[in-house]
Amino acid sequence: MKKSIRTLLCIIALLCTTSAKYVRADEINADEIREITTDTIIDTIENNGTLSVLSGGQLTVEGELKNYNQINNKGSIIAESIVNYRGTDIINNNTINVLGDVTNTGTINSTGKFDIQETLTNSGVFICSGPDASIEADSILNANNITLTNGATANIGTLDNYMTTEISNGSGLTLENQSSALDGTFKVISGDNNLSSQGNCEFIGRLELGDNIQNTILNLDNISIKDSATANITSNSVLNLQNGSSIILNSNDTLAGSLTLDGNGNVTFDNFSFLSNGSSYYEQNGGELNLQNNSLLVIGDASKIKNGSMIIDSTSAFIIKESSNPGNSFNLQTLQTAGTFEAMNSSCELFRIENLLLGGTSLENPAKYTIDINARSNADNSSDRFSGTTISNGYIEITDWNLGGDIFGYGAPIDRNINLGHIFDYDNISNADVKISIAEKEVLTPIGWYQLNNQGGINGNYSLNLTRFNPQVYRGQVTTIAQWM
Repeated sequence: MKKSIRTLLCIIALLCTTSAKYVRADEINADEIREITTDTIIDTIENNGTLSVLSGGQLTVEGELKNYNQINNKGSIIAESIVNYRGTDIINNNTINVLGDVTNTGTINSTGKFDIQETLTNSGVFICSGPDASIEADSILNANNITLTNGATANIGTLDNYMTTEISNGSGLTLENQSSALDGTFKVISGDNNLSSQGNCEFIGRLELGDNIQNTILNLDNISIKDSATANITSNSVLNLQNGSSIILNSNDTLAGSLTLDGNGNVTFDNFSFLSNGSSYYEQNGGELNLQNNSLLVIGDASKIKNGSMIIDSTSAFIIKESSNPGNSFNLQTLQTAGTFEAMNSSCELFRIENLLLGGTSLENPAKYTIDINARSNADNSSDRFSGTTISNGYIEITDWNLGGDIFGYGAPIDRNINLGHIFDYDNISNADVKISIAEKEVLTPIGWYQLNNQGGINGNYSLNLTRFNPQVYRGQVTTIAQWM
């Protein structure tokens, strides 16, 4: 197959020009400068000088091209194979097509197309830079450094990465036939970058995302970052998990930036904690979030939960402090929790969870919820509300609650008994075997102490009831009466 391709290339070169020049390999000697300006066909080359293919020129090497010094290409090079030795340079500003293998122990700088039909073995430096720059190869064995930057792209069959692959400034790497796990170090710095696989690919190496200064995005497509990998996601950086991508975060990892989860991907916290803030966030538009083994996720004012599912085991907790849409909604298809779901002190009021699966196994081991109550209005929607289609059998405890607003001012309750309606409002709730308890707690207001009560099972109403007056109320009344006597 190679010989037929080579023969065809030679025929095309002969037909395209009447001035084609045949050059013997030994005509290019050390310290010689050779400029190719027309279509030139050579058996093999051992370049000891400076070989330049100028714009409009085409160099066809039927055998091996060995570079011991420097090759500059502004035209087109077609070769059976290329060997670039240590301390040498190949500078490609247009197109290089290699029918076989490329071995690089020197430096290759490419701003154009570099197509390799078989294997690139790189133990030197290979830099692909610019929006017109690309690498295509059946496989790459990287034992040193490959850099894709400034919009460059790479389409690779398989990649064996033993050292460092760098993707930066809006560049992308696509793996077409990767079956083995990705290892080595991947550095991603600055811009909106992509790492994708046409089949699901496991990553077990080290991911360095961002540099704590430049805004950096990495979009993962069909890439699974395993628990044995190490991920360092710095501030000002975002890891987007798309199209089946996943990550397991544990003690190996650091997360100071942001995570987004789309499609059918997965995020797992395994004995891992993340407290988002104004510059970092967690956003879920699909997929599944797992909090397990004493994990904690606290989402702040930039975070959004729009779709997907969430699983919280009995040792873990999810806490929502703020919402990007204050007073609006939190949406999940499924929430399965045996741990803690804390909504207290958040600006989110409506939690739309289509399927609420209660992992609490007993009154002693319930699923734990905390809520806010705004009692001034004495209306059915005065508390946080969980609503959806189905709720499973199980145990719930409202372990804590808070009176929102200025409870010593205009937000203070003024009624003795305040109806809150349904806190858990599910279509099938009357048929579910759900047991609920409320932790004993009283909150002091100007009038007195209030307590949260269940008025008739999970399907019943909840109410906030005054249990005893504030002694200050009596003293105030006495003082007022005394003034009139």
